[in-house]
Amino acid sequence: MQDIITETNIHFENIIENIASNGVQIPIHPKYKTDNTALYAGDCLEIMQRFPDNYVDMIFVDRI
Repeated sequence: MQDIITETNIHFENIIENIASNGVQIPIHPKYKTDNTALYAGDCLEIMQRFPDNYVDMIFVDRI
């Protein structure tokens, strides 16, 4: 049983290392959306770099 746990942990650690080295990003989803508006919550620089050029007309940032 210990061998299976050790093998699973090594496999999991390899997956995490691969994700970290390849820059895999967590998908972003709007918190609110209409036909022409979408509201995202999070780090604006991180979210904005995922959008294509000329995709955004306006940015509203509020610091909590």
